[in-house]
Amino acid sequence: MKEKKGISEIVSYVLLVMIAIAISVLVYAFLKLYVPKEKSTCPEGISLTIESAVCDFAQRKLTLTLKNRGLFTVHKAFVRIGILNKKFRSNIPQSPFTLLTDGETGLQPQRYYRRTAGLPFISERGEYTLEIQPAICGDKECANKENLALCPTINQLIECK
Repeated sequence: MKEKKGISEIVSYVLLVMIAIAISVLVYAFLKLYVPKEKSTCPEGISLTIESAVCDFAQRKLTLTLKNRGLFTVHKAFVRIGILNKKFRSNIPQSPFTLLTDGETGLQPQRYYRRTAGLPFISERGEYTLEIQPAICGDKECANKENLALCPTINQLIECK
């Protein structure tokens, strides 16, 4: 009778260890979803410049000419405009700014890009701060914002007349 009791204790210990291992695997899988993944970084050699920026108050439009003077393709450019010395109003409605034509995958090096965007929220004439933030994709597709590496911003004063 004592022999059977010893075997049942061994079986119970083995079951406890297996349950503990199973719970640890489940906790690991659950926590892995919440741990931040490796983020993309903006490489040296990104140089997006504002060649010209014209704000037309009457038509509520911004005409922007950018040039990628850097070594890498810039996949997106976030454009924001704000009242001088105040917090930025918001992203321009089409931001990320539609600078690409059909078939292009980004702002290619050594090329100019000129586009016009509406500024319906501009309510008065005056000086505004224009901010452009280039972003490049990591190793994966750009569909997910987590794969974007934001680069330093470019600021310029513009006059809306």
